[in-house]
Amino acid sequence: AAIISEVFKRSPVFRIGGDEFLVVLQNTDLENYGELTEILNSKFQSTFIDENKRISIDIASGFAGYEPNRDMSFVDVFRRADETMYRNKRTSKSKTVTV
Repeated sequence: AAIISEVFKRSPVFRIGGDEFLVVLQNTDLENYGELTEILNSKFQSTFIDENKRISIDIASGFAGYEPNRDMSFVDVFRRADETMYRNKRTSKSKTVTV
């Protein structure tokens, strides 16, 4: 949550599940979404040290914007973002090689 909030400084961040977070992009965060997403991914691709252990953190994200002719409520937008996140998660896992 701290890393997500650090990257998307001008938008509210909500924890919506165990390890799932929602960012409602606003203002310059929305305008710079692509660049900020790259920054977020690079921060999570780093290896973190915790009590002398190397811990790798993976992230799957999804984005959906409000479409007036398509969306009846926030739930429609959320559902599309969630579907995109799960597609990205499956793609990421299929690239993982176990040795």
